[in-house]
Amino acid sequence: MANAFDPVTSGLVASLARPGGNVTGFTSTPGPEIHGKQTELLRETIPTFSRSGVLVNPTSSLSALALKEIEATAQKLGISVQIVEAGIVDDFEAVFATLAAKHTEALL
Repeated sequence: MANAFDPVTSGLVASLARPGGNVTGFTSTPGPEIHGKQTELLRETIPTFSRSGVLVNPTSSLSALALKEIEATAQKLGISVQIVEAGIVDDFEAVFATLAAKHTEALL
């Protein structure tokens, strides 16, 4: 198996450490937990960090998993999250205008 999404969340394997059955392969994604860790790293880097922007692709099912982790971590750390969506390149100008208007300090 080779994939670019989370095989655990998708139900293909029980865990990365012990997938079960005859599974050999790799994944390029460490799992949705990495997105919570990114939020924690921002707080450690910038102790006053309190407003995060999160750019998601509305057509990606993986965005929902990432967003869940980011929101849980942000709530725990007292960070507000501004979710913005961009499905095509033409969306970026409006996304960055929204983030600037909300005084967003970082973007995931």
